[in-house]
Amino acid sequence: MRTLWHEITAGLLLVKRNFFHIATIFVLIALTSTIIALSLGDVLAQGMNYMRGKQLRDQQATYFQLAYPGVEKHDLTAMKILRKEIKADRAFTYIEMQVHPTGEEQGFNAKPTHIIVLIGHRASLMVSEVPGIVSSGKLDLTPRAYLGASFPHQSFAFTVGNYKLTATKRLPYAAAYFSPHGTGEKLDNYVLAVLPPDVLTHIDDQMIQVAEGNSIFFPHSKNASAQLNLYAYISAAQKNGVSLIPVDLATSQPTIFRQLLVRTSIYIIAAFALVFLVLMLFWAIGSSIVRSDIREFSIRHAFGAPLPLLMCRFAAFLAITLLLPAAIPVILTAQINWYYSVASSLVLVMSVVIYLSALLYANASLRKMLLL
Repeated sequence: MRTLWHEITAGLLLVKRNFFHIATIFVLIALTSTIIALSLGDVLAQGMNYMRGKQLRDQQATYFQLAYPGVEKHDLTAMKILRKEIKADRAFTYIEMQVHPTGEEQGFNAKPTHIIVLIGHRASLMVSEVPGIVSSGKLDLTPRAYLGASFPHQSFAFTVGNYKLTATKRLPYAAAYFSPHGTGEKLDNYVLAVLPPDVLTHIDDQMIQVAEGNSIFFPHSKNASAQLNLYAYISAAQKNGVSLIPVDLATSQPTIFRQLLVRTSIYIIAAFALVFLVLMLFWAIGSSIVRSDIREFSIRHAFGAPLPLLMCRFAAFLAITLLLPAAIPVILTAQINWYYSVASSLVLVMSVVIYLSALLYANASLRKMLLL
C-alpha cells in the first residue's frame, strides 16, 4: 500500500514539476469541454422541443411574434375574440408569470415561483404527462393547480383573475411543456394551473398582454370564419398597441432547428480542432516526461516493482490533467438544466475514453523503453 501511495504521490509531483504546461492544458481542456457541453445542451434542449412540438406542427398551429408591446390600458375586444375561439376549440393560450416571495418568505436566497396557466382544451398539445387530458386528447378545464415534482413547498396559493387557486397535488416527474415561442422544459420546479377561457376578461393589463402574445390559433380548420376571426384578433390587439405577427409553426420550427444545428456544428468542429491541438501538446509533454523519468522507472522495475504499479503514477497524472478539467462542465451545469447535465456527462465519458487510451499508450511506451 505504501508503494502504491508513493507512485500516486509521484504522479502528483509530475504535475507540480511541469506546472506551467499542465496548467495551460488544464485550462484549455476545461474551456473546450464547457463549450462542447453547452453546445450539445442547446441541441438536446431544442431537439426535445422539436419533438414536443410535433402535434402542434401536425395541426398547423399559428403562433405570434410580438412587436412593439406595451400600453398602459388594454380594452377587452381581443380577449373576447380569443375567448370565443378557445371555446370553439380553434385556439388556446397560456400565461407565464412569476410570484415573488413576500413577508417571512422573503430573503437573500428567496427565488420567485414560476407559474404556467393553461387556458383552452387544445392546450393539451403543449404539455405531456399532465393530469386531466381526457381520451379525446383535450384538456379538462376544471379550475385546478399542481405543484411540480420537485417544488420545494407542500402547497402554494395564488390568484389569477377571478380564480383563487391552491396547489397541493404533485405532477409526475415526466411532466413537461413546450412553447412555440422557443421555450420548453420539465415542470419539476413549476406550478401549473388550468383555467377556463372566461378568466381572460378578468385578468389585469399585464396578463392580457402576455395572453395575447402567447395565444396559439388553428386557422386552417374547416370553419371558414377561423381566418376572419384571426385577422379580427390581430386588428384588436393592434388597437391595444401590440403588433402580432403570425408565424406558421410547421414552417418556422424546422428552419430554426436546422439553423441551430449548423451553428452548433461550427462551434463543435472548432472546439474539437482545439481539443486535437491540446492533445497533441499533451502527447509531446507526456512523452518528454516518460523519457526524463525512464531511469527511475528502470531502477524501480529492476528492484521488483511490477509494471501495473508503475502505471499508477501515470494514472494519477492523467486523472488530474484530463479527467478533472472535463468534470468542470458537469459541476457548472448541474444547476442549469438536465439537458446541459446530460451533455456534460457525455463530454466526461468522452474524456474517460481518451484517458484510458492515453493510459494504454503510456503502458505500451513504457514497455518499449524498459524492453519488456
